[in-house]
Amino acid sequence: MRGAILACLAAALLAGCNTLTTSVLNPSVRENFIAGEPQACAFEGRVHALSAAEDLGGGYVAQFREDAPGASGVEDYLIWRITYCQSGQTVVLGLYRAGTDPETSYDNRDLLGAFRARLAALAEPASLDLFSEQAEEVGLAATRAEELTETCGCAALYPEMLGSQAPSSFRDLR
Repeated sequence: MRGAILACLAAALLAGCNTLTTSVLNPSVRENFIAGEPQACAFEGRVHALSAAEDLGGGYVAQFREDAPGASGVEDYLIWRITYCQSGQTVVLGLYRAGTDPETSYDNRDLLGAFRARLAALAEPASLDLFSEQAEEVGLAATRAEELTETCGCAALYPEMLGSQAPSSFRDLR
């Protein structure tokens, strides 16, 4: 199942960004990053995988993250992380978790489409509070976090919005 969930969701939900690249081995990563291409941020490693970064507009960037068995003490989990690039503040949506304890396992992947449809229908500007509110209204658990280091997606898509976070190592590719 490793990678299959992420690849399936990315193909279905990330228009124009439906293939994962292995950033560490892909010789065009530098060129993609410099051009602001979100595919440069896709990565599949031994313990986790990230989808290409998705520009949600207004300084917001989203990425799927899947952790492999053993990486986080569970068998497998998938989140969708929305980051406001200027502050590093993040909303994390839990989509899938398969653990040894059935009480803590869940599968909410089918709710992401409803969440995205609600966002597309909104006339008001995006905010982390709005993302959290809309997620919870469709049944997705939304937690808040802070990125202490700039995400690759923010560095690629909104480099001018770096706030107090440490700069992404991807900036060295420029």
